Amino acid sequence: MSKPQSNIAIILVNWNGIADTMDCLHSLQKIEQQNFDCIIVDNASVINPASELLNAFPDIILLRQEQNLGFAGGNNKGIEYAMANNYEYILLLNNDTIVDPGFLNPLVDCLNNNPLLSAVQPLIYFHNQPNTIWSAGGIWNKWLGDSFTIKHLNTKETFINRDWLTGCAFFVRAATLKQLGGFNNKLFAYYEDVDLSFRINTKHNALALVPTSIIYHKVSASVNASSITKNEKQISNKEGKLNPLVHYWNARNRIWLIKKYQPWFTLPTTILSVFIYYSFVCIYFIVRGRFNKLKAVLKGIWEGCTQTMD
Repeated sequence: MSKPQSNIAIILVNWNGIADTMDCLHSLQKIEQQNFDCIIVDNASVINPASELLNAFPDIILLRQEQNLGFAGGNNKGIEYAMANNYEYILLLNNDTIVDPGFLNPLVDCLNNNPLLSAVQPLIYFHNQPNTIWSAGGIWNKWLGDSFTIKHLNTKETFINRDWLTGCAFFVRAATLKQLGGFNNKLFAYYEDVDLSFRINTKHNALALVPTSIIYHKVSASVNASSITKNEKQISNKEGKLNPLVHYWNARNRIWLIKKYQPWFTLPTTILSVFIYYSFVCIYFIVRGRFNKLKAVLKGIWEGCTQTMD
């Protein structure tokens, strides 16, 4: 799959998602740019995927973890390996993606030709709706204190600056991560890409979308009922497909980011926005009888308000 002396490390985190990981690796085998190594971080999957993965893809680098470190911690293990082995570029790529054969060269060329940029992302479409954009980068609304994914594209520019990039496909200079560090392990999952983007993008010109680079995302495969444990699956069948932990991480991590990054003069509108949003969320869960999700949201709000991400 890769040449002996590669300068690009592509990191995938696998957690009970061997089928998606293998689909992604098959798509990576077909790309035009072959100067890369694939680093698979297995986040303590219930069934050890080592033999299956290495039999099908003998050139990958497999890092098996003894516990689930989350999306943030799992990627950080891959980042540590990549930096220790002197890769020039690092691509953090969701294992539930399928890449276009020509997706990697535009990302490399964009960073090579634009020294002010530190990280870029491809244009990401829904896998099951390949003409519908899932992510064209993100913006941060400072008055509401929240991140929003851009779902449209009306330009033919080579690259477009963004407030934050999705961790689904985050292509970054290794030197940048050596200076600033990777994801915040405490975030575990959700908003970790926004936090890293903010640390990189202090002058608002270091991050960009590259529209000519295209991949496809299956969306939320890692938190659906089909990929979680038996007890969690019972909860999901009762209260919907989404794991209650998602609501916990989202509430806690959003509040942590607000506390760390929001300017003081936006706090009145931000606090009002958070209060109204989570009031409606809690009322919805009460009406639907989804009390595990209600507890998860309330726990996230409490920890977000009483603890910090640092």
